[in-house]
Amino acid sequence: MELACGTALPSIVALERGAKVTSTDISLLSLRLAEQSAQKSTASTRNEFSTMIFDIMEDSSQKLLDLHPDIIVASDLLYGEAIAKGLGHQLGVAASN
Repeated sequence: MELACGTALPSIVALERGAKVTSTDISLLSLRLAEQSAQKSTASTRNEFSTMIFDIMEDSSQKLLDLHPDIIVASDLLYGEAIAKGLGHQLGVAASN
């Protein structure tokens, strides 16, 4: 699972390497671009790829935990203190479960 995927490059690489991937973002545009990239991937027919709207600052961590991710990736999204605190909270809850 990738949080705040943006261009979803880590998600696409994971998909290419055989992972089942869920890319999350608050931006519908980012999620649409991620879906298009996954469709162009040579692995898209062999592996599962999905997207989900998720706001690090507002949504419940349970929304993520219900998907039972093996790995949570958060890359290139720490642009401010508030986002860092939100991410820290989400990952802290995920780690304790």
